Formats: sequence, C-alpha cells, structure tokens
Amino acid sequence: MFDAHRHLTGEKEPHDALYCTSHQDEWEKVANLPLPAIGALGALADRPLPALYEMGSMLETHPLLQIGEVGLDKRFGDLEGQQKFLLGALDLAFSMNRSVTVHVVQSDALFLSCLERAGNRIPPILWHGFSASMETARAAAEKGCILSLAPGIEHTRLVKRIEELALLPFAIETDYDKKTMQETPYIQAIEAQYALVGRLMHKDGETLIRNNYAKRAILTNNAPPR
Repeated sequence: MFDAHRHLTGEKEPHDALYCTSHQDEWEKVANLPLPAIGALGALADRPLPALYEMGSMLETHPLLQIGEVGLDKRFGDLEGQQKFLLGALDLAFSMNRSVTVHVVQSDALFLSCLERAGNRIPPILWHGFSASMETARAAAEKGCILSLAPGIEHTRLVKRIEELALLPFAIETDYDKKTMQETPYIQAIEAQYALVGRLMHKDGETLIRNNYAKRAILTNNAPPR
C-alpha cells in the first residue's frame, strides 16, 4: 500500500510512502531513505524559509527527491512571502521534472491563483489533506492536481460528495507523524485509511491500491514495486 503523504518518525524500516519534510533540518534524513520510500524536501512558513537555490542543490544531488511540503497557510502570516516561495518551488519542480506536495490552509483561492500565475509551467502536484469544496476540487484537478485524502476527511463537508471527488484524480495518505505513532502502529494506520476511503467511496481495497500506485508513478517518476 503506497502512502501519498507521511512524515519521518524515526522508524528503522521505511515504508512505501512519500515521506515529506516540513523544515530544512530534516532534509538530509529524508534524502537518505532507501527505495521504495521516496523523500520530499519541504518548508513551511512557521519558521524561516530556505533559499530556493538550497532546495535546488539538494534536488540535483538526489535525483529521486521531490518537493514537499510547501504551500500557503493563513495562520502563519506573510502570505505574500509564502506565495513567492511557493511560486518559486513550483517553477523549480517544473524545470527539474519533480512533483510538489502542497499544504494549503485557509488559502484555497490564493493557491488556485498561484496555479493560474504559473501558466503552463505546472509540475505534478499533490494537494495534501484536501478538504475544500467540490468546486475547488474541480478547478485544482483541471490544473493537474491530485487530491490527497487524509484521515480527517470523514469529518469534513466534502464527505457528502466524496463519490463525485472519486471521479477526479485522488490519492490516499495517512499524514502519519510522531504524535500519531504514540497512538497507532503505522501498518494499522495505513490499513485503516484505505478501509475508510473504501467505505466512503464504495470501492474495494484492490481498486484503491491500484489507484495509489498509479499516483505514485506520477509523483515519483517511478513505477510501483513488484
């Protein structure tokens, strides 16, 4: 089972997942993950953002790395600075043929405007923890975004229209982190998330596994493990 978004927790054995970072201190750790785990270099605006050339240098050194999570979060302030960094990250990913995992909180319209500004230089994008409206889902999908469903999806208004969302490109994630690890073993968490999405969408497990492996190929430029 591929996990479209999780975090480093210090486990000895990595799983088949896109391991994202939220700050530069984790870059070296995620860069050293063995396959099938794929790492993503990210930065959020609750701390100083790194220079884009530093991210570019890491991507050049580690060809299997992607970008993420980066994004827009109204709670952190300086949305102008966040937007500038996000646009730079999107362009960097496009030029280096990498994907981007985005974190968007209370900034849906601004994020869609960023995609408009990016024009035709839009890389593959995973919208992490998607819970916005169906209208936003359709607009994002038209720009090539994959909408990633985290455990909290069942508590959002979107859950009432999730079968419509199933017609758009979607992925399944756990957003697993150190806090979650204290409560639930990872294998239990990933199995529970697939079961939840399957119940909500009325899809069987094998269909969801194939779906996530297809998204894995898009996000990592690698075929799923045999």
